Amino acid sequence: MNYFKKRLLFLMKIFFKIGIIFMALSFACSGERSKKSQDNEVLELREWAHRLSQKLIITHGHIDLPYRMANKGFMSRNSVEDVSINTMGDFDYPKAKLGGLDDPFMSIYVDIRPGSTSKIRRG
Repeated sequence: MNYFKKRLLFLMKIFFKIGIIFMALSFACSGERSKKSQDNEVLELREWAHRLSQKLIITHGHIDLPYRMANKGFMSRNSVEDVSINTMGDFDYPKAKLGGLDDPFMSIYVDIRPGSTSKIRRG
């Protein structure tokens, strides 16, 4: 098995374990407890999640920034939304850094069929 398959299998096992932990915690938290106890547990979970986000590589495989910019009219105005500051959208640099995002991925679909409204043509 090559390195990437081993790494992928390793990461899948980690995410599976994290999912089991969250499910167990959600069942454990469903009982009645004091507000202070629940607040302390939430703080502990946030700290744990933050530590985990610093140790693991976090990737996001579906960032809709190009779609959002097209829908808000940035493309027609030939301007670019400044995502280096907080925006109203789901993705910007401050939110990505706060969430521990290490590997963002954006893809843009361009329809090249005859009669499409795409401005890009085959070269």
